[in-house]
Amino acid sequence: LLVADSQFAYPTVYQASFPHTFLSTEKSFSRWADAFKPRTRMMDTMQFRFDLPQEDEFALCAATGRSPLLGQVFPRRAAFYDRYLTFSDVPAAVVETWQRALVWFLQKLTYNDRRPLVLKSPPHTARVRLLLEVFPNARFVHISRDPYAVFQSTRHMYDTMVWHTYLQAPDTTAIDGDILRRYTTMYDAYDTQRALIPPDQLHEVRYEDLARDPLGELRQIYQALGINGFERAAPRLRAYVAGLRQYQPNEHRTLPEAVRERVRRAWRQSFDRWGYNA
Repeated sequence: LLVADSQFAYPTVYQASFPHTFLSTEKSFSRWADAFKPRTRMMDTMQFRFDLPQEDEFALCAATGRSPLLGQVFPRRAAFYDRYLTFSDVPAAVVETWQRALVWFLQKLTYNDRRPLVLKSPPHTARVRLLLEVFPNARFVHISRDPYAVFQSTRHMYDTMVWHTYLQAPDTTAIDGDILRRYTTMYDAYDTQRALIPPDQLHEVRYEDLARDPLGELRQIYQALGINGFERAAPRLRAYVAGLRQYQPNEHRTLPEAVRERVRRAWRQSFDRWGYNA
């Protein structure tokens, strides 16, 4: 939503997929490859194009080999790659290598487009300290969501898209537990590090409020973080939101009570923190 404002740039699907070569190949190769890609994402009906925004985590994964995303490729080694969600149990030299890779990728993006960058990667929720060490003036937007809906959405992603990434046979009985554990790890880190962010550099919003009134919530984000230009961008933002009315979100099956209880027990702190009914 933020990148619908033309004052911002962002990593594209192509750039995040090919961080080493995009400066010289994006214009030519993305047009050729466009004929072979799916029209929508595997886990939902959102449009898929090489020029659309993508999580920078994919670029960092490709550039460093240090990302929890690789646990979706090698599920029997997921515990090893999960260390790179928080980087709390890895040598300092590895952390510095990752931070340098982040700066390297963002420098390439900025060379390509001088506008301020907007990044969106859920794993960064657990890396506030590492991000502030490199970018002390960074501004953060955190979006909370009903934990039950988070679990359903994540499980659906594993049942659809992630199956196409495996290079090892997964233990399907462990998937629910892995989802619960990673979320807990991520939010334990966020709770510990959140206070490091200066108050005028953090704004927290509920997903449900954003879905109900996207322009109103976006206006509050601009105001809270001192971002200029909302009124100028409002027509573009309004047009983007109008286009989303055709989008049909996934309808997930009701969680069995036994699974709801697991989510309730594992993520009780998130229910309480964000005011969701458990």
